[in-house]
Amino acid sequence: MTAYYQKMFIQDARGYLERLNPLLAKMESGSAGIREIDEAFRLMHSIKSEAAHLAKKGIADYAHIAESVLQELREKPGDTIHLDQLFKAVAEIEKTVTADGSSADNPLLSGENQKNHVQKDTDHSRNRSVKLKKFETLLLREARDRGESFYRMICEFDDQTEMTYPKSVLILNNLEQLVNVIRSHPDVSVPFEGHEISPEYYFTTNRPEKELFDAVKVDQVKRVFLTRLDWEQFLVDAAPRGSREKAGKGDSLIVVKWKELIALWYNYLRGKLQCYMVCTSGDESCQTFASVFDEMGDTLQNTRYVPFETAFQDFSSIVQRSAAEQGKDARCVIQGGHQLIERWFVSRLRDSLVQLLRNAVSHGIEEPSTRLKAGKSPRGDVNVLYQRDEKEIHIFIQDDGRGIDEKSIRNKAMELELDAAAPLLNIITSPGFTTSEMISLEAGRGIGLDIVAAEINRTPGASIRLESKENQGARFCISMPVEISSRDIYFARYKQYTLAIDGTVLLEHVKPQQDEFHRNEAGRVQYRGCPVYTCEGYLFWSEGFSSEDTLIKIRDKQTAFYLLVEDLLFKETFPADLISLSEERGEVPLSQLSIGDQETEIRFVHSDKLDNLYRFDSQ
Repeated sequence: MTAYYQKMFIQDARGYLERLNPLLAKMESGSAGIREIDEAFRLMHSIKSEAAHLAKKGIADYAHIAESVLQELREKPGDTIHLDQLFKAVAEIEKTVTADGSSADNPLLSGENQKNHVQKDTDHSRNRSVKLKKFETLLLREARDRGESFYRMICEFDDQTEMTYPKSVLILNNLEQLVNVIRSHPDVSVPFEGHEISPEYYFTTNRPEKELFDAVKVDQVKRVFLTRLDWEQFLVDAAPRGSREKAGKGDSLIVVKWKELIALWYNYLRGKLQCYMVCTSGDESCQTFASVFDEMGDTLQNTRYVPFETAFQDFSSIVQRSAAEQGKDARCVIQGGHQLIERWFVSRLRDSLVQLLRNAVSHGIEEPSTRLKAGKSPRGDVNVLYQRDEKEIHIFIQDDGRGIDEKSIRNKAMELELDAAAPLLNIITSPGFTTSEMISLEAGRGIGLDIVAAEINRTPGASIRLESKENQGARFCISMPVEISSRDIYFARYKQYTLAIDGTVLLEHVKPQQDEFHRNEAGRVQYRGCPVYTCEGYLFWSEGFSSEDTLIKIRDKQTAFYLLVEDLLFKETFPADLISLSEERGEVPLSQLSIGDQETEIRFVHSDKLDNLYRFDSQ
C-alpha cells in the first residue's frame, strides 16, 4: 500500500463525510426522503469500499454498521430507532480519518487486532535505518512486481524469556512456511544473546493478516506488531519494472507530488507570460528565452502521464485479498501496463475499476471446487487490459468465471418491478439491484455497479459496455476520449489585463480588415455581423473607428461574438484538474483563473461565464 493511496483515501473519505453530514441532519429531524437515504447509502458504501481495498478493517466495519442502519431506513423510512448506531458509526469513522497519526494515516492493524496490538511507531527512523543488500533489493522488486504487500513484524517476548535466540529462529521458520522473508533483524542466522531483544522480520506476501498472526505460535511472545510498509521507503524506483518506458516526448517520466506540480505550473506560467509580454519578435535574446520556456513546457507535459501498471500496481493484491476473504483463489493480470495513462483518468477511474475487480471476484469467479468440476483451473483469472489510441483510452476487466446468468437477472428484475426487457447492463446497474442473498463486506447491498455507471455517464463522451458468456466469464469495457484529460488555454493581452480563453470556445483569431467593421442601429461595433466585446464590456462605434488589434471569435452556445485583444500570446495545454475558476469580484466581469489552489491575476473567458459580459453591458 503506498502513501499515495493512503492520502487519496483520507481526502476521499473527508469529502464523503462532508457531503454526508447534511443528510444525517435531515434524518435526525425526520425530513429525509428516500433520495437522501439512498445518497447517504452510496457515500457510506464508497467509504467502506475504499477502506476495504486498503485493508482498513476498523473503518470498513463501522461503515458496514452504518450501511445496515441505512438499509433499514430504506425499507422503513420512518423507523429511526437505530439512528444512534448510525451517528456513532459515522462519528468513529470521522474521528479516525481526521486524527493526525491515527490508523487512517498509518498502515497499521485495525479492528480487533488493532485493539490488542497497538503499535505507536511514530519514529520512522526505524524504517530508514534498514539498508537492504543488492540481493534483498532484487527480491523486493520481484515481490512488488508480483503484486504482493510488504510487511514488518516485530515480536516482543516476556521479560522472563531466557531463550530469545532459538525462539526467534522458530518464529522465522514458521513465517517461511507462509511468506517470502526478505531479512530479519537481528540476523537470526548468527546466534545472539540478550533478553530484551525484539526480533523484526521483513517479508512480502498476499496472505491474510490473520494467518500471519497465527504463524507466531511460540510461547512467551506477549505482543506482535504488524506494519504494512511503503515500497518508496526501501526502493528508489517505486514503479514496477518497465514503468519508465514512455511513448511520446521526452526520455523519461518525472514523478512530482501534487503541491509541487501546482507550484511548477504556476511559476512556469508566470515566467512564460512575462517573457512573451516583454519580448518583441525581432529580439534574438528574447526568442532564446521563449525557446527555453517551450522546453520547460514540454518537460512539464510529461508529468501528466504515469504508466498504467504504476498507477494501479495494487490491483493484484486487491483481487487476491478479496478472493481469500471469500474462500476463493484468484489472480489479477495486467496487460498493456507499460503504456501511459493520464493522471486525470487515474483519479477518475480508480474507484470504478476497483469496484469492477471486486465484482468479478464476488459474482464471477467460482469456488475452487466448483471450478474443478467445470474442468477449469482452481484459480480464477481477472485480466485487466489497457489500450489507447490517439482519440480514446479503453480499459477491459474480464474474468474467466461463471458469466452472467441472464435468466436469473431478468427474473430478479421482474421481482423488483424493473424493465426486465432492458439490456443486461442497464438492469445490473440499476440502484439497489442485486441477486445476492447474503449481505457481506463484498456483496449483497445492491450498490456498486450503479455507482460505476453513474460515474462513467457523468463524463462527457465516456461509455461502459458489457459482454458475457455462460461458464466463460464476463467482460466490462470502459472507454473515454483522451481529450477530456487536458485543457487547451489561449493566453492574450488587453491593456493591463492578461486573459485566458478556453480552447473549447475559441473558433478563430484574425487580424481584422477595416472594411469588415460596421455599426448596428444602437451604435455598437460589429465585425462580420457579430458583436465585438472587450474584457471591459461592449465596444461602441466612434468617428474614425479602426483597430489593428487581434479579434478572437468565441462560440457562445448557438451564437458567436468577437473579443478584442492586443495580442494573442500563446497556447498551453494543462491537465484538466489543474485549472480552477472563481468569480472575479473586481471591475472586470469575468472569472479568475487559478492553478490548483494558487490564484492568478489572469481573467478567464469561458462560455459558461459569457453572460457576465452581457450583464455588464446592460448596466
